Amino acid sequence: MSTAAFMIPVSQDVVQQAIRDPLYQNKLTISSRGPDFNPLCAGRRTQIPSPTSCRGFLSCWDGWAYELECPEGLMFSAEGYCDYTDMVKCKDRASSKC
Repeated sequence: MSTAAFMIPVSQDVVQQAIRDPLYQNKLTISSRGPDFNPLCAGRRTQIPSPTSCRGFLSCWDGWAYELECPEGLMFSAEGYCDYTDMVKCKDRASSKC
């Protein structure tokens, strides 16, 4: 059994809200399975928006990707962090989850 810990990249506004509101504390959803090889992550060590979910993002490490989600009420931005839904443009992602 292995364990992985992830820091969720969030906007400064979200950080300030989380300090005051326990709703956003410890709300990361992690898939129980391990990383998958994903061509979108080839040669990258970063987080990128999921092509299928506005809340989702891929945490990339040299071609391997963990699929993660922002906490409830937040979406993953093109800038590379979770932010409030009214601050994120998600119309280009093909998903009914947006």
